[in-house]
Amino acid sequence: MGFFRTTGRAVKWAVKPAVDAPSWFGARQIRLLTTRFFGESKGLFRIQPKPAHPETFEEAVARLQLTDDELVKRRSQYLQLAVFCGFLGLLVLGYSVYLFLLLDIAPAILSFLLALLVFIYAFRFHFWFFQIKHRKLGCTLREWWQSKVEDTSSES
Repeated sequence: MGFFRTTGRAVKWAVKPAVDAPSWFGARQIRLLTTRFFGESKGLFRIQPKPAHPETFEEAVARLQLTDDELVKRRSQYLQLAVFCGFLGLLVLGYSVYLFLLLDIAPAILSFLLALLVFIYAFRFHFWFFQIKHRKLGCTLREWWQSKVEDTSSES
């Protein structure tokens, strides 16, 4: 019995470093990345509690110490970025249609997704421009779409 036990230890000592499959395919790194991925993704699905007092535009301007000149400059920058992203999105969308006509389906789908991403950025910059223009935080999509702001402040 002792012979097989010592032989097994000797084989394990001699063969294991040469035949270490888990380190070949990076089992430790895969485990680390998986736990990090799931740990980070939990934050995406966590519902944030609403603040007791939503911040108004004037409070945010005071907190960030912005002047009216800086607000006008930022508003102009956001509008320029929104127009640029919209134009770039149209170019990429046109290229996507061109690729669909050539029947290059995979690149066409990727360029279409890129166009969607650029349009999302255009929306974001234009939404920020809209909020600065109307001096109101927390505008709804309906207000943005109709280009008018409803006064929700209740003064009693």
